[in-house]
Amino acid sequence: MTANLLKSAAPPAEDWPELVPLDAPNLPRLDLAHLPGWAGDFARAVAADTETPPELAVGMVLVACATAAARRLRVMVKPGYVEPCNLWAVAALPPGTRKSAVQSAATSPLLAWEREQAKITELEIKRIASERKTLEARAKEKRSKAAREKDNDNAAELAREAADIEAKLPDIPSQPQLWTSDATPERLGALLAEHGECMA
Repeated sequence: MTANLLKSAAPPAEDWPELVPLDAPNLPRLDLAHLPGWAGDFARAVAADTETPPELAVGMVLVACATAAARRLRVMVKPGYVEPCNLWAVAALPPGTRKSAVQSAATSPLLAWEREQAKITELEIKRIASERKTLEARAKEKRSKAAREKDNDNAAELAREAADIEAKLPDIPSQPQLWTSDATPERLGALLAEHGECMA
């Protein structure tokens, strides 16, 4: 009876599309109708303007959209287990095929957002950096006094005060960044740490 249930639950073999081998030299072309609305229009325009394969523009547009949606969308695989919507794209084209032009067009909204956010946060970052420098100077002064103090109890108190000041030093926020290019793995790790583990 179990075998009959399994047999009836499986779709007929003729309903499956023909499989495309991964090593096929002529892979099927992407139908741009699958990317609707403004995103599809943009991808078509970029592909036409740069005279590049439409698949490249679609891939870069999807990467830019995935970057903008990062930390906002997650997939619940099962209750209690979620995964981020990361997208990994590889443009496997030879040099001189205008990959950079397509990438620049697709990522320009991300870079525009970064510039806008840099202007918005600039004064706050400068204020926090100034506050930190003042506190560091106060801590240094306390430490210098502690080093010159002949009374051990007074020296210890001054050292504690310096340590208390240093413990309260504010972190200087980084300017918001979503996109980087030509980053080494070490630099990418630092960027991820600075920006909440979110970087394209």
